[in-house]
Amino acid sequence: MAKQKIFIIVFILAVLGAVYNFYQSSKVAPESSAVEESDTDLVKDLSKIRKLKDSRLDITVFENIVFKNLESAPELAERTPTAGTAPALTPGRANPFLPFQTTPIRK
Repeated sequence: MAKQKIFIIVFILAVLGAVYNFYQSSKVAPESSAVEESDTDLVKDLSKIRKLKDSRLDITVFENIVFKNLESAPELAERTPTAGTAPALTPGRANPFLPFQTTPIRK
């Protein structure tokens, strides 16, 4: 009987703790602090945008002789099937999401 009373007391304390925690987390912060937070977020975002606008790319790599001497890769020729060989790509089923048609095995 004593174990049951202890369990009930612990259960009630846990429920009260959960209700208190929910109540504390659902309190709305004053409006002025919300405005200040949004202002600081805006300032941070604007400073990031300003850094982005002020950044410059180093394009001296493109003026290098090694870069200028690079050649483009040759075009790959398409494989066309010849007589007696399989095509490069074999088409799949018309609708791959349909279940397979199974025929019952007759004995």
